[in-house]
Amino acid sequence: MSEQIKTYVAILYPGTLFEEDEVRTVSSRDISAVMDKLPKNAFAFYFFDQTSKEVSIEGKKRIIYGDAKNKSGRFFPGGIMYSLAQVEKMGPKYAILASNMRANNWMVVVKTRLGNFQPFLPKDSILGDRP
Repeated sequence: MSEQIKTYVAILYPGTLFEEDEVRTVSSRDISAVMDKLPKNAFAFYFFDQTSKEVSIEGKKRIIYGDAKNKSGRFFPGGIMYSLAQVEKMGPKYAILASNMRANNWMVVVKTRLGNFQPFLPKDSILGDRP
């Protein structure tokens, strides 16, 4: 079997220590199509491509996958961007966030529609939230 390349969307949810994700196959990188089906408890999503190939190992067929590639930035529906200066002005409750921003050299973070904060990286985007 020849190699196949598929496009996926990873939908991000808050987790206890780290974000959780759900990966779905998509036919295109259509942001509107993802937004139409985005669960209310998801705070962001991104696209990536992955190559797969069916191989035979000891007479059994297996599918192997390559690394994720062509990864998009994250899309934050309803997110609000905050600079380090803005976070520092928010008071002592946000001191750890400000410290993490300085330590990791994050110039901007996003307060997601769920209230958690995430680093805002150069390829990331804020999207208008849908009701």
